Amino acid sequence: MVTAPRIPAADRGAAALVYVNYQDAPSARLVQERLDLKPFMEGYDWRVLLKGRRTPAFLELSASDEKLADVVLPPTRTHLFAQIVDLAAKGFFIDLFLFCHGWKTCFGGRDSRDAGEDRIDNDAIRASLAPGITGYACMPIRIVWGTDCEGHRRNAAWLGVGAQAVSGSKATNFYPCGARNFIDDWNRGDVSFDRAVADADTDVVRTAAQTWLAYVDAPAQKKAGKWGGCSFGKTVLGDDPCAKAYFSACWGLVDGWDDGRSGTGRSGREMMNISSFKLSGGDSSLTKNTMPRFS
Repeated sequence: MVTAPRIPAADRGAAALVYVNYQDAPSARLVQERLDLKPFMEGYDWRVLLKGRRTPAFLELSASDEKLADVVLPPTRTHLFAQIVDLAAKGFFIDLFLFCHGWKTCFGGRDSRDAGEDRIDNDAIRASLAPGITGYACMPIRIVWGTDCEGHRRNAAWLGVGAQAVSGSKATNFYPCGARNFIDDWNRGDVSFDRAVADADTDVVRTAAQTWLAYVDAPAQKKAGKWGGCSFGKTVLGDDPCAKAYFSACWGLVDGWDDGRSGTGRSGREMMNISSFKLSGGDSSLTKNTMPRFS
């Protein structure tokens, strides 16, 4: 006799699952301000923290903050999926926060070619959380939010296994430091997921990242021989061809430059904004106070 997959009870409250897997990937240099992880564990009935032994300097997580977590494990693919299933079995619904790098094909690990326990792709999400594996008709995931580049490419996979609201950047996420704005909104309880996602992308966050790229990273990459530099009076934020040269060579932004309003196409600043824009799916009206229902 075949047993039908169960509907998760999700009646014990909300659990935060914080996945932290920043390694020495090239996009690590995007994070120039501290990312405070403590607010992502506050106000939850259960907290799981998946992190490595060494936490990068830009992540603000003290020993006392780490003690807020009920479970602390390394950020492996096995642990991520096992903890999602365990939280479902315990009766929690889940807010999943991803602090990591991402690529078109996967997230986690040092780069997209990492075939080890860090690499997580859409096939792994679907296979590891399938009803035939978990015994549940769906996973009780309320939201998925992350700093990973190309995050929108995982939206459909997360929705397919049960997530109710998801958000992921269109391409390279140049504004990961908007994380604090997002969680401050979300923790208010009555702010929609859609509003919290939108409020993370502020002029202050954008200006800080743009200034750093133009006056710190671009010169450093020129010195390293990654690109040829801009002529006097030009920067990579403008619409001079040097902007496309920099972002193409150093950040992989190749397409979309010729559709801009100016005669020479989009500016570097415009491309950063377009690339970082988060695409959402599911029920974006959810708030932290919302008690989700799964079926």
